[in-house]
Amino acid sequence: MKTALILIHNGQQEEEKEILTLTVEIIEGVINIDDLIFLKQDFFRVFSYPIKEVKKIPTNNLYELKIGFPEMEWMWKDRILKHIEEEDKTAFCGMSLEQYQTTNFESKIRYYSSIVELLGKGRVIDFINSNIKLAKKILPDEPENISSLSKFGGVPLAPSDFSYPNANGHSTIFIGQIDLKEFNQFTQTTKELEAEGVLYFFGSIQNNEEFYSFKDIIIKYSKEKVGLTKISLPLDLEEFGVLKEQNFRIIEEINIPPQETSLWIGDEMDDIERNSYWYLEAILQQYNNQNSTKLLGYPCQIQGCVLLETELKNSKKGWYSEDYISNDEATLFKIIEETIPLCKDWRLLMEFDGATFSELSNFSGNFNEYMDGKFYVMIRQDDLDNLNFDHIETVYQCT
Repeated sequence: MKTALILIHNGQQEEEKEILTLTVEIIEGVINIDDLIFLKQDFFRVFSYPIKEVKKIPTNNLYELKIGFPEMEWMWKDRILKHIEEEDKTAFCGMSLEQYQTTNFESKIRYYSSIVELLGKGRVIDFINSNIKLAKKILPDEPENISSLSKFGGVPLAPSDFSYPNANGHSTIFIGQIDLKEFNQFTQTTKELEAEGVLYFFGSIQNNEEFYSFKDIIIKYSKEKVGLTKISLPLDLEEFGVLKEQNFRIIEEINIPPQETSLWIGDEMDDIERNSYWYLEAILQQYNNQNSTKLLGYPCQIQGCVLLETELKNSKKGWYSEDYISNDEATLFKIIEETIPLCKDWRLLMEFDGATFSELSNFSGNFNEYMDGKFYVMIRQDDLDNLNFDHIETVYQCT
């Protein structure tokens, strides 16, 4: 596996040529042309750039790297260089995105584990290696030639006695459906479900005065796959219509828990562990696909631990309690401490950006257009194992 840890001594940007020249020392590993270098902008953001040239400097143990760097001057001087000079001079170099995407899954896991061993500090190494999960990213494709049972939008293809779920006295909007056998045929992720049949996803509707959006996600499961028919749109959904019908393609990815997770056991991470964790998480994010619907894996959370929020919502505690007092921090902290051990059994079933599903065929108003955060459909592990979708919870987070 191609990995290297380097120490950056200095750098010079040629903005007009979109080149960044770095003088570096190799601490460990080997650097190759077309590898990626992962430069830190700050303690939360990392960007990867291709290495165009590697040249040994004869007079010392240093190397000159030429990096493809199509950025403005402020990005280098005010962000990346500032972080190098004031915080951390090290950087990781690894395989190109193209090579990573064409590598088989077992090799991807071994590769990422080697990065964890190289960059991880303290308890981080064991924690990540013990909690790697697989996830499916579902990316919309053109609607032509929808030949399988898996799709977004339109109306459900289901048994003739199938009906749209109802929530708060109103039919729910059909989001899409997944043929588990088709999903399991070529990838590993959904084999965790150990089933055949079809999962159907629906969203309940809430009126936010100026616009409409999803409130909760409802899931139905059917073992039937023979004699399926198009289920007619309920009368009370005619003013909304249907979401745009789309085929989709599937990409399988490695997931690790977000840094602020309730799965971490013991004392909080120290600064060294925390900095190594965010860098390892950011490197993986650069290899993964962003802003797409995800099945299983871990939540890409925005406002803190989704597992914790799910348990608080499910048990109607904390800020989900009817008698919640916002300035009573001591009581809230006590509730959170008591809740953390109970939240570890929650699993992400599905995650999607709110604005992804906003085009309804008959609706002239705004639907989901201002929901710029993420919906998380959460399920307990036992219910997932038993294909019981009666007790799922929907959590929404935004910036």
